[in-house]
Amino acid sequence: MGAETEYSFLEKLRVTVIEAQDLAPKDRNGKADPYAIVSVRKKEHRTKTIEETLNPIWKKEDATFMFEISEEDLGDPDASLKFVLWNKNRASRHDYMGETSVPLQQLLDAAELITTPQKVVDQWMLLESPEGKKGMVTGSIHVSIEIIFSSIESENGEGANNSKIRARFFRHFPTIPTSEKILFLYRCALSSKKIPRKGTIYLLENHLCFYSNLLGKKKKIAIPFDEIQNVEKKFPVAVEVTRKTGKKHFFESFLGRGQAFKDIKAQWGKSVGIPSVSSRSSFNGDQNLGINSTDKAIDGPLSPRGRVGHGHRRMGSLVTKNTQIVIEEKKRDSLNVPNQVPTVTVGAHSFAHAPPSPGHRRGRSQAQQDFNVEINVVPSSPTMSRANAIISPPSTPRSPIQLRSSTTVLPTSPLGRSAREAMPQPIQLNVEFDSWRELKMEKANITMSVVPSKPVQSLLNIISLNHNISTETLSKHIMKCYAYDVMHVHSSKHKVEMDPLNAVSFYGLKEGDTIYLKRRKKGSLIPRSLTFQRKRNSINFLLHVLVDNFEELKCSKQTTVVLENEVTVDELFQKIASEGNVPIDEEDRIYYYLSIVKPNGKSVRGEERNQLISYLGAEDKDTIRISKRMPFHSVKDKYHLIEGRNEREVTFELAAHCLVSQTDSFCPTRRANVISDETRQEWTTHLMKAMKMDSIPASRMLERAKQIKNHGKETILLELSERMKLLEVDKSSYQISSFEDLECYNRWKENEKKEIIEEAKNLIFDEEDFLGILAVRIIESSDIPQGKKSEIFCSVELKGEKIQKKTKPISGKQGELYWDEEFLIHVNKSSASMNLSLISTESANEVVMDSVSIPIEKFAEQREIEEWVSMENGSKVHIFVELNYSFSHYYRAFCSGKGLVEPSSLSSTNYSSCYQTLLRHLAEEDEKEGSEEMLSEESEWILNEFKRRWGIRRNDSQVLMAKTILRHFSTSCERLERLRNILHSLSKRSRSDWTTKEWEEYFLSATELCEKFEDAITQYRYVFQFNKPEGALGMALDCYFLLLSIGTKSETVEKGREMAIGQIYEFLSNSVDSNLLSLKKQYKENYPQRVQALDSPTAHYVLSFICRRLLKEASEEENFERTFKERGIDFSHHVSNRYKELLMNDVWQFCDKAPYENSDVFELFFRLKELRANPFFSKKSNEQSKMDENLSDLFQPFTYAWIKDTKISHTEFTEGSVGKDQCIIESDSSNSSSLFQVFEACENSLEFLKSLALDQPFVVIQFTEVLCQVVEKFIHLSYEKAYSIVATGREENSTPVSVCILMNNIETAREKLDGLITELEEELEKSNERSKHNPNGLTFDILKQTFEDCSRKAFGSARTNLDNLIQLNSDKINNQIKKVLNAAIFGREPSISTVKSQLKTTFEPQLQLLLENLLESTFKKISRKIWGEVVEDLHIIAVAKERDLSHSQIRLILPILEELISIFGLKGKGIPKNYAEESSMNVRKLLELWTQSSSILIDLWWKLKEPMSAKEDRLKGLKFSKTLRESTDNLHRAAASGSPKPTQTLTEITEKDVMSILEHRLDSEEAKAFVEEQKCLQTDAVKYQSIQTTREHFGLPLSEIILRNYGNCTLLNISTDVKQPGFSFLTSNYLCFDVKIDGSNTTTQTMIPLKEIKTLQKTKHAFFWDAILVEVKNGKSYSFFDWKNRDVTWKDICDQAIALGNSSFATEKKET
Repeated sequence: MGAETEYSFLEKLRVTVIEAQDLAPKDRNGKADPYAIVSVRKKEHRTKTIEETLNPIWKKEDATFMFEISEEDLGDPDASLKFVLWNKNRASRHDYMGETSVPLQQLLDAAELITTPQKVVDQWMLLESPEGKKGMVTGSIHVSIEIIFSSIESENGEGANNSKIRARFFRHFPTIPTSEKILFLYRCALSSKKIPRKGTIYLLENHLCFYSNLLGKKKKIAIPFDEIQNVEKKFPVAVEVTRKTGKKHFFESFLGRGQAFKDIKAQWGKSVGIPSVSSRSSFNGDQNLGINSTDKAIDGPLSPRGRVGHGHRRMGSLVTKNTQIVIEEKKRDSLNVPNQVPTVTVGAHSFAHAPPSPGHRRGRSQAQQDFNVEINVVPSSPTMSRANAIISPPSTPRSPIQLRSSTTVLPTSPLGRSAREAMPQPIQLNVEFDSWRELKMEKANITMSVVPSKPVQSLLNIISLNHNISTETLSKHIMKCYAYDVMHVHSSKHKVEMDPLNAVSFYGLKEGDTIYLKRRKKGSLIPRSLTFQRKRNSINFLLHVLVDNFEELKCSKQTTVVLENEVTVDELFQKIASEGNVPIDEEDRIYYYLSIVKPNGKSVRGEERNQLISYLGAEDKDTIRISKRMPFHSVKDKYHLIEGRNEREVTFELAAHCLVSQTDSFCPTRRANVISDETRQEWTTHLMKAMKMDSIPASRMLERAKQIKNHGKETILLELSERMKLLEVDKSSYQISSFEDLECYNRWKENEKKEIIEEAKNLIFDEEDFLGILAVRIIESSDIPQGKKSEIFCSVELKGEKIQKKTKPISGKQGELYWDEEFLIHVNKSSASMNLSLISTESANEVVMDSVSIPIEKFAEQREIEEWVSMENGSKVHIFVELNYSFSHYYRAFCSGKGLVEPSSLSSTNYSSCYQTLLRHLAEEDEKEGSEEMLSEESEWILNEFKRRWGIRRNDSQVLMAKTILRHFSTSCERLERLRNILHSLSKRSRSDWTTKEWEEYFLSATELCEKFEDAITQYRYVFQFNKPEGALGMALDCYFLLLSIGTKSETVEKGREMAIGQIYEFLSNSVDSNLLSLKKQYKENYPQRVQALDSPTAHYVLSFICRRLLKEASEEENFERTFKERGIDFSHHVSNRYKELLMNDVWQFCDKAPYENSDVFELFFRLKELRANPFFSKKSNEQSKMDENLSDLFQPFTYAWIKDTKISHTEFTEGSVGKDQCIIESDSSNSSSLFQVFEACENSLEFLKSLALDQPFVVIQFTEVLCQVVEKFIHLSYEKAYSIVATGREENSTPVSVCILMNNIETAREKLDGLITELEEELEKSNERSKHNPNGLTFDILKQTFEDCSRKAFGSARTNLDNLIQLNSDKINNQIKKVLNAAIFGREPSISTVKSQLKTTFEPQLQLLLENLLESTFKKISRKIWGEVVEDLHIIAVAKERDLSHSQIRLILPILEELISIFGLKGKGIPKNYAEESSMNVRKLLELWTQSSSILIDLWWKLKEPMSAKEDRLKGLKFSKTLRESTDNLHRAAASGSPKPTQTLTEITEKDVMSILEHRLDSEEAKAFVEEQKCLQTDAVKYQSIQTTREHFGLPLSEIILRNYGNCTLLNISTDVKQPGFSFLTSNYLCFDVKIDGSNTTTQTMIPLKEIKTLQKTKHAFFWDAILVEVKNGKSYSFFDWKNRDVTWKDICDQAIALGNSSFATEKKET
């Protein structure tokens, strides 16, 4: 049993993303950075990013991924392999580039079609963008998908017992012993009360297990075989397992229920010792086929994919109990044919419930549906083939791989294991493509492998997969093959179309056969051969006939006729009457017409009885509609327009027809304008009420209108024909006599004809209803360029409808071509054009030689056109064209300028008079109903429709409308707009376009309208208050202009407009005068107690009142500004100047009488300024400039008086404020109240001055002097008060808080004064700008200099007073600090800690007090002032100018300095530490110099004595400490960066300071010698000169000091024993000896460096007892004797050498 079991399931997918092409650019450089994400459900992988490319290619190792496919993945019907491309962005979200996907089911189908062991799908897939995704998506992706199956073979231990399956199983069932083997797996479902639970049955050696995971809910069943009582089959495809406890488990939806049942029952029997029920390897007839009493369906084998539910639903619907299975066993010896097997015939009824296939939709015949499938069964080996039906894939696939098909296996026999092992082998078939170029294939023939049992659809799937052809494209093709008999020979020569649902074996195809893929033909016009004589062709038409008035004719409504030959319209009538039983005889045919109705609803009327129906577009299965013609042939008959009929009734009937049969209702493109039936009923009632019609005659007329409406648009065309005929015979409402001359009449007549033709065109050539049949005959062509060896044909193309016809190609060698071919073309748009092109076929390419475009409308005007048409490049084509369409006789009659109505039947109705009657009645009715507009909506609509249908002249209708408006005149926006439109339209017409009656009526109405508009414009404030309603005033002005310009010549129109503008200016001036009078009257009523005379001192009140009201009304006046300005009227300029002119006259009169000390007049001044600054009154002119000048002059005396008063009041206020000031700090400040009070008064005065906006700079200078004097006064008083406090409290240790506040007041006053001066300077500039038009004799430079002098004096006073107070307080504190320093340094030597504590307790509180009470800027100044003096004092101490310093005192100064830096720092709030250290750097250097050697100091002294150019580097050679060097470097860096020095008062180190230190070096011989030498320079010049001579003699530098002059001594040369007398000296670094040789002027100098001495010993010689031996490190030796005092000399040399750092020489005495 196990050895014969073998099946597979999908285990893994190895996916490789190879490349992509033609991706959409996403970056600014036109490139992209694409990467791909590959996913299967929740598992996904990502490729690497390929930068800056639209055609990325990935490396295999970077884009190959492995996906493991689980049971959940296979159980999900929507599971798919998905590819999504993204563009990587570094600073924003990644861009979407497209996606595609392949369902797992589709991959399984593809795997079944691949016969190679390695199942690989290599495919290009198009990228798509699903709904909701934004962005452009283009291109495709190339992928490789390897499908890996897991084989289940129980005999070798792999398969069902491989590690993966066993691990998954024992994870679900941990209680099962791991020693058991898994024998089989079955996909099925466990029946439950709600829904079946899909899962897997595991058949083990001793257990039957079931596992299901449905939406996260797991179900596990483990049944030991010894607990099973029974196993049996159940309907339809189920197995029921009953336990001994009575519990039942119902398993259904097996794909191979029969085999599963046998395996389960056999293993159950083997496990418990029951004999086997059946075996997989046995065959027992019907039982093996699975047919017994309990089976109602056919079982099938397990699907290779093993998907749950793959067969249950579809098999239950496709294979029913009606399936006929006929098994015929034929013995081999009965037929002398080897391997003859029984057959199973499956009838076509097996597919009764299958989804409809394309063959079913195409209407397959019954013979094709009743097919039988024969399946051979071999008795010795129960193997049977099966027919599989595959449902066609959807028309729009989800991905380029065209394998997405819901494959349903239709088993026709219960196959056993042997049948699965003997699956049919694939065969090779040849496929020929009829349109292989269209499909973009490389060749027309291919060879492919297919399994015969597979459906034909699988062939299409393979073609789609291998050649990248979409299903939609393949659906346009059909697959055909030859019909074969049993012996496999052609039974017929025609090809049979293959149904995609049938198996390949159904058509008897064998190895090497050929199938054909051909494009499906579309339906087209029946080919005919049209001749110039229009010969009747043989046709085969079935036409449907529809009779409109079948009840009247008493016949059937619908019938059919068959035509075998082409007939005319009249012959078709006869055929319909005879064959269709429609009783229309020859006499009655004149009352009927027929139309050819196409399937889309469009139709063509047969106007001519001898017209061939093919030229009307008749085709097979079209509809012929027979309709009755109109019973009237003229408008007179239509409306019963008899003589003597009441005009009001005629007008009502005409208007009623306008409502019932609207023109727009017969034009589909304008059908949206048609009113509804309910609205029409309401408007009809309104019309009856307005025309005062009785109900009975009105209902009769309305009924007649409804009957006429049934005849459609032809009734409207009849009216147009009536209008055209009236023009032709000069019987319209406007005859020649009505016009000024014949030319005007002819011009109107032509315009009227154009309107009629345009209206007819809108009705006939409507795009939605128009259908024309264009017969084009291409006869011949000439003037073709010579030498064309290729063939040429003529193409007829209907532009806009993509219809093209071609003639046969003819060789163009002769230059003339003759085709004589005719084509019929359906025209759906009258706006289309016909393109004729001559095309040559050169090397299989079509080249357009010449072309021409002809509009279709050209053919609509004439019935037939035959002409030579010239093309663009000079060629000519001879054509014959005929266009047939409905109502063509009407349009062609209109184009010829004639109507179809007989002159005798024309009516004599005056439609203009009817229009006037209708307008009068409707306007009166609307007035009664209280309509805001002159005409209601319904009245407006009726009048417009009446005017359009009956050709009312525009002038006539508009004059009548204007006359009606005059009768009901109103300034409402609607009526003014209507009047303006009317007048504007009339203004475009010259005087010659008017009739005499029209002009007379207009002139009378225009005169009355001008008077009404004059009153309205004069009272514009009240008539159009706030310029409301919006636009009404503008319309009134437009109407006024138009009234004065209509009927005048073009050259006089402008003059008339200028006259109208002048009149409007006069109206506005009168309006201003009356408004001012009304304002004065209003003031008198509001304030009767005040004096009103302008010469009184209080007259400014009334003038201020007028200004306030004018400012308020200015915004209202501005509402009218735009309206007037748009029409060329400078409204604001004129009105504002008029106001200001009248107002300034009153102001001038007042200022002459008012006293200058009256400050209340400034209210009037400010009102006038506001008035001048107002946008409405700010329009400047010459009068305006004069007003500004007068205003400045008028109020100048008042300004001077105010400045004088300000100086007195502010000075007194300042004295009182400072005197009363208690020096208490105000909140949120560091100043006292006097400061704020004084400057508040100053700022208020300044604001008042600025508000005056004077144009006199001298006034600003005067005010500046006053303000500076006031501030100076304040600062001086504050200084005196602070000085008195400090002077009276000199014994106090600290600065009083009140003094700090006063200092703050002075500093703040200076800052505030700076702000006031800045504002005054700006005001001075502005005043100067304003005064340019009014020079006062003083130049601005002089004024500017005076201003600067005033401000400089005030600032100098503030700075001097503040510096004096700072100096006073700093001196007081410095004296205390000096006392403490002297006591600490020169007194008793206290400890460092005691000195620091004393300094901190003494001075830190004082500094803290200053910090807390002074402003930051003031504290900074005083603290740095004190610190600078402290540093200066330390500098004096450090150089010991006053007292000598000991080393202990020197050591004490530096800690004191550090402590002072800390104290003055105030924990970061005082002097910055870096500033203090840099400013005290020289003191530190001086202290450091006290520790240096004398030689260093001497060297420094000489460097300081050098010129200034050399002094820059004088400190570089000194060996100062690290801190001192850093301070020096900081100082240099600060100087290099341009930052200011710490202080300018600190002194630098000088040569005097160094000399002072050297003078106090009493223990240094070198220092003493140097000081003595320098003193000799002043006291003993001879000695100093001798020293310098010696120094020059030995070449010693100035810094080399001669310490001792030992006088005469002798140098003994030890090697030669020669004695050399001379002179010896001891300097800072050398022992010098000078030998003078007797008898010569030469000398020999010997200089022994003290640092190089190795031995310095006192020695005894045999003859000399006072010798000194000197040995140098280079080996030389020197012996000196004859010293005056050898011991003193030896000691001096030793001490100096040791001082230089040489302490290692030997000094022992030697005896020689």
